[in-house]
Parts: sequence; C-alpha cells; structure tokens
Amino acid sequence: MNSKREAILEMVLKYLTQADMHKPLTVANLAQDLDIGKSTIYEYFDHKEALIIEAIGLLVDKNVEILLAEDDVASLTFKQAFKSHMQRLHILAKDHEMLQNYTYHYEVAKLPKAKKQLLYERIYSAMDTVEKRLEIILEKGMGEGTIKPLRNPARLQTIKAMIFGAVASVCDPYNDWDAEALFEDIFEALILLHR
Repeated sequence: MNSKREAILEMVLKYLTQADMHKPLTVANLAQDLDIGKSTIYEYFDHKEALIIEAIGLLVDKNVEILLAEDDVASLTFKQAFKSHMQRLHILAKDHEMLQNYTYHYEVAKLPKAKKQLLYERIYSAMDTVEKRLEIILEKGMGEGTIKPLRNPARLQTIKAMIFGAVASVCDPYNDWDAEALFEDIFEALILLHR
C-alpha cells in the first residue's frame, strides 16, 4: 500500500479512536494534521465516507493479520496456542485497535445505510474468522483431553466472555495487572470449568 495513503488512513483511525480529539474528522483537519494539502487526500479518496470505510477496512485487515499470524496451531500445545491468542488480543486492545471500538462510532453511524451494511459485513466476517481460530484452539484442547467437548453453545459463549473480560480488564488504565499472570489464570479457569 502507498505509504502516504496509509498515513491518511491511520490518521482517520486516530480520529475515530481518540475521544480527546478536539476537532471533527474533516478532510481539512486531516490535511492539517498530516501537513499535506487537501488535494493530496482527494487524490486517494473521493469523499469522507471513503476515508472512513477504507480506514476501517485497513484496520480489519491488520486485526486479522495479527490474530492469525504465523503461529502454526498444529505445532503448539493447547496452552501455548491459547496464550498466544490472548497475547495478540491484548496487543490489539492495548492499542485501541479492536474492531468493536469502531462499529458504533458516530462517524460510522452517519454512513449511508448500504455502505454501513457492507462495512459491518466485512467487520463481522473478520470477527468470524477470528472466532474460528479460537474454536480451532479449543478443539486442540479437546483433542489433548485438557477440556471436554463444547457441545453446548453456551459453553463457547462463556469462554468468549471470559476472554473478552480478561482482555478488557488488563487494558484498563486504572488496573495495574500483570497480563501474563491474568492470562494464566484465565487458562486455569477455563480448564477447571470445562473438564
């Protein structure tokens, strides 16, 4: 991807995640913050909607790339694969790059319904891909006999809730928790609850 184009999209994401940005997301403000002309932005994007859609699309791609990175789950133990997955979620959450942070942003809410629907479909597709990775990791635990088969969909939802809560808690700036210790505790709790 063109580095100038990517810099523009990264700045859009900054506007969408920074609650303390004191100015609205406009092409003029982007140009000022990037020290480029508005015409440069229009070379890459026709309008603000395209900026938002493509910025979130870039984030979707980065999330999937980080969460599905090179680990060969087959060569890892269940514990290694689970902890690796937790560490990657932590990296994204710590950097405010979780897709959920963008789904309900007011700039996204203002998009035309058809464009918003396409964007949501892309986000949900990426989230499904990530959930499938978690299911593969959990199947590894079942294969090793560490956890019992998750025949009840509520069990999988419980595990997802534990993971989400742990990642959210460890990223809370008011908590001074050790991420590795918390992820070890979540792993142990998962085993205790699903033996």
